[in-house]
Amino acid sequence: MRRTTVFTLLTLLLGRIWGFSIHTPTTRREPTTKVDVSLAPSASSSVEMESSLHPDQQNQSHVTELRSPEEFLSFVDGHEKDALCVVKFYANYCRVCKRTKQTFRRMAHLRSNDTSLKFAVVEIAAMGGPAVKSLGVNLTPFVQIYRNGLCVASFSTGPAHNFRVKAGSTLDLCTERTPADWETFERDFETQIQLNRKAVDALYESIVAEDEEETSKAAIPANSPGKRVVAP
Repeated sequence: MRRTTVFTLLTLLLGRIWGFSIHTPTTRREPTTKVDVSLAPSASSSVEMESSLHPDQQNQSHVTELRSPEEFLSFVDGHEKDALCVVKFYANYCRVCKRTKQTFRRMAHLRSNDTSLKFAVVEIAAMGGPAVKSLGVNLTPFVQIYRNGLCVASFSTGPAHNFRVKAGSTLDLCTERTPADWETFERDFETQIQLNRKAVDALYESIVAEDEEETSKAAIPANSPGKRVVAP
């Protein structure tokens, strides 16, 4: 202890003489976790745009909640020609999905002037596990973009802080394509596009089969051998 004190005093003395100084080492602190900025707009202009809106306009949702496979099919196939239908798949237990909820809604709000863009979200439980997997959705959050009933983009967004950039840049790329660009794109990725379309068609067929089964059950007479009659 005494030697350390003497050494420190000598060092300070020499420092004054030779013009340098020493810094007492401090305890190293681990870097703090970055605040998730995925809920913030991508640019200051977005902040100004939102702050200038009436509260009712800010709270207005431009995102459709799809609650069944039937609603999903109606959404991706039921819009006007060349419309881009953006679907975010999420899970209630997914933390990243919760963090990106407002990001997606803000994205839809800021692009609401473009009537060719349609936004929707669907919980994977509402779709059913087999249906979701057949569409190629294996992670959440997951985004797919449909055009004329064909899936033209399908990707996992990754961590929350990547959501805005990945989803936004992909959507920008889609909106910038010309009709000629779309023809080339659909030709180059025909295999992947048709694979997804087969899954969509299979989903239609499964719904029709279920409806027919329910109809046939309801049509069986009460005294039919195939239907059990409960005695009063």
